[in-house]
Amino acid sequence: MSKFKLTYFNAYGRTEISRWCLAYGGIPYTDERIDIDKWPQLKKELISRGQAGNMPILTVDNRQLQESLAIARYIAKMAGLVPKDPLEAAVVDAWADDKASKIMNLHYRNYIPMIEFLPKTIDPSGPEFAEQRQNMKGDFGQTVIYPVLRRLELQLQDKEWLTSHGVSWADLYISQQFGYMRSYFPDLLDEYPSVQTLVDQVRNIDSIKKWISTRPHTNMF
Repeated sequence: MSKFKLTYFNAYGRTEISRWCLAYGGIPYTDERIDIDKWPQLKKELISRGQAGNMPILTVDNRQLQESLAIARYIAKMAGLVPKDPLEAAVVDAWADDKASKIMNLHYRNYIPMIEFLPKTIDPSGPEFAEQRQNMKGDFGQTVIYPVLRRLELQLQDKEWLTSHGVSWADLYISQQFGYMRSYFPDLLDEYPSVQTLVDQVRNIDSIKKWISTRPHTNMF
């Protein structure tokens, strides 16, 4: 069997979806977490070899793959999280590529600084998040988050998962993203019961639940 190593910061960021897929599939791998102060040198080395100067990096034996969604999709296929039907696979890709990833990118810029440490105990009702809560009620929430939640709620009515295939990597991605955001905005999903059910049932899958409870602690998104 191939040997896998997943390299990223000690953060969730663009790599946590791949970690969830690996956990779901029971796929053994080396979880390499790079200190931020070592990243500039590693970036130079990557560029000098003609590679993109970014992470995550998935090393499969002696080959390396970059770009977070390409990595997640590759792992998802191995974990049985991609539908065999091409159209259903495309539906899953559409949700993962367009919706979840865009939300993550915007969430980075609006709320969670990538390289700043957060307090271990975060009070979403505290004054330090007053501006973020207001933004969630304003343009960011109304133009980005809530339109996606409304569409997702309609898609999930009378359905357990996004497609008839069963659980897919898009279901995992949605749970990972919105579940994380819910930790800062506890009422985020109150008006979207189907989405809330999806988020919770993914997190209650034994392998995912175990990963969440045993993964390395990080104060970085």
